[in-house]
Amino acid sequence: MSVAHMHQPDFRVLSDFPKTHRDFLRSCFVQSAKLAMELGLVRLGHVALDGSKIVGNTSKHKAMSYGRMEQLERALGQEIETLLEPARRCDEGEDAELGEASGYEIPQELELKEKRQQKIREAQAALERREKEAHGQEPIHPRKQISFADKDAQIMSHRGHFEYAYNAQISVDEAHQIIVGQHVSTACNDVQELGEALEQVEATTGRLPEKLSADSGYLSGSNLEKLEEAQVDGYVALGREGKKRRAQGMDKSQFVYDEANDCFVCPAGHPMACFRVDKDGTRFYQADIHWCRPCEHRSRCCRSRRGAPRTLRIGPYENLRRKMASKMQDPQAQSLYRRRKAIVEPVFGHIKNLGFRRFLLRGLAKVRGEFASHVRGAQHPEDRSGGFGWCGQPWNGKSEGRGRLRGRLAPFLGSSQPL
Repeated sequence: MSVAHMHQPDFRVLSDFPKTHRDFLRSCFVQSAKLAMELGLVRLGHVALDGSKIVGNTSKHKAMSYGRMEQLERALGQEIETLLEPARRCDEGEDAELGEASGYEIPQELELKEKRQQKIREAQAALERREKEAHGQEPIHPRKQISFADKDAQIMSHRGHFEYAYNAQISVDEAHQIIVGQHVSTACNDVQELGEALEQVEATTGRLPEKLSADSGYLSGSNLEKLEEAQVDGYVALGREGKKRRAQGMDKSQFVYDEANDCFVCPAGHPMACFRVDKDGTRFYQADIHWCRPCEHRSRCCRSRRGAPRTLRIGPYENLRRKMASKMQDPQAQSLYRRRKAIVEPVFGHIKNLGFRRFLLRGLAKVRGEFASHVRGAQHPEDRSGGFGWCGQPWNGKSEGRGRLRGRLAPFLGSSQPL
């Protein structure tokens, strides 16, 4: 009430505020991060990145697959034609049927079916647009779904089951757990999110962090390439911490690359020559069948049911993957990465403990503004440290708390009037 100058806004005003002031809410987050930098709370020495699936304001029961939409659209078209045909033939009987009506009214049954057909066409067009952006001209699978209520939300795995959700990302500085970057995407995984996260950190703080750590969900060639281009010292896990893979065969990491001859050497010492190169730069290496048949490692190495020799598929980012794998074997790198979960995961937990479990708005643009407002509200370190202020000093007394609150709100209210 103090911030609103004792005015009592209507509930619609409160509901429409985050919709109409999305840019302002995002700018509030940027200002709070810059204020923390001025106070020396952000150092950008080590930034931890993490993402979480936030359920959207829709339901699986308000969705339909692409194949079902095509069937239903054809069926509705036939039903509409069936309803229109008697109207064309029964022009003479309209007066008796409509009574005192003007004759221009649309029958309720026909109006409902036309509205339903229009909604299906809009959802179908939105799904076709989304799939074209993601997969180009590839045909759309009939089981691809879209929600009628929120066409931007995607089906994602959430707590062991699938829900329509968004992928929320935050970047947290190690010094005082200040959020220095945030964004929301519709990607179901994190293999393309690291580049956007770096851009958001730079846009918020004006520079990139020295080091960045991320879990194994960010291990992809494109993410590693973004780290190389930005010249950021990255630490990306190769697998879940504390979890070891069961040895089901020989991994390609056990094959040594001979750069001089452009071939791989298998564990038995035999060369594997390159026999194919795809347009995207993917290279395929294969051993000689005469070496694979008598080899003692055949049962664990060759996986082909047809008895083909071992083949290695090497993507264009394989060198970056091997470089990161070698880097993460260093004890110092492992020690730095272990601090990641203590930096960023408690911040996400705090945001959810404040009551933010699902989005209330619909559409990617509105959702981004809503998430920025929640991140801005959870930005203060004392909210997560049990009574410690901006600079880590405990406070006792109401007047000191009001003074801190006044100082924080002043940049956003444009004045420093007493509250």
